[in-house]
Amino acid sequence: KSELLRNISIPVKDIVKGVISQKELATMILKSGAFSVCIGLNHGSDYPIPNDYDYIIVHIFSEMLSAIGIVFNDCIICGYERTFSMRSKGAFAF
Repeated sequence: KSELLRNISIPVKDIVKGVISQKELATMILKSGAFSVCIGLNHGSDYPIPNDYDYIIVHIFSEMLSAIGIVFNDCIICGYERTFSMRSKGAFAF
């Protein structure tokens, strides 16, 4: 059984540009008490096809979560009234 315990919203650009460090991300996640993480990315009115930023975000989270022992469930991209699961489509090796 899965349950949403906490929602943290962070602009993708802040993570990619290093405004928020991996250490800060790890601290936020550890303080939340999470034992697993699923990322949701919103492409708005664009199709939910992974772009370069999406892959960078997934890579950053994958490495960071692995280092702190937290399960990375998936990255779901939403857009144009559709969704794309990076895990189920094999778009990233979790």
